Amino acid sequence: MIPNIKIYKKERIYDFNLEEYIYEIKPEFLSKYKLKVVHNEPNIFWRQKTWDLAIYRSMEIWRKIPANKLENSIGELTTLAKRSLSGKMGTANGKYFKKDKNNNWNFIKPKEAKYEKVFLPLSEEAIMKCRERAKKYLC
Repeated sequence: MIPNIKIYKKERIYDFNLEEYIYEIKPEFLSKYKLKVVHNEPNIFWRQKTWDLAIYRSMEIWRKIPANKLENSIGELTTLAKRSLSGKMGTANGKYFKKDKNNNWNFIKPKEAKYEKVFLPLSEEAIMKCRERAKKYLC
């Protein structure tokens, strides 16, 4: 379940009526970027970041998830996404998450990504709000 995201760019334009520069947000076209086609779908570069964020945030909120319920914490997934999730968990095993003897994934520490505010650790209050929201809609 990968969201469709559009690219928007902030452009500085001179307004002759106001006689000053203003900023306009305009869409950018994908044709401008060289995209590879993987499995009959364009491999759009920002989808991986969104996917990573969903997984890391899910683990940060739940702290401990049984392996068979990990998909439920993120959302309904396609076969390709399930394989990707397995690969992601395997790569991060022992670094950000750890699998225990009872087949649970345990959160160890947040992902370290410099210059990316989206990966800043969530506050305890934010984690509690996310859990409450999930219980309300997922149970």
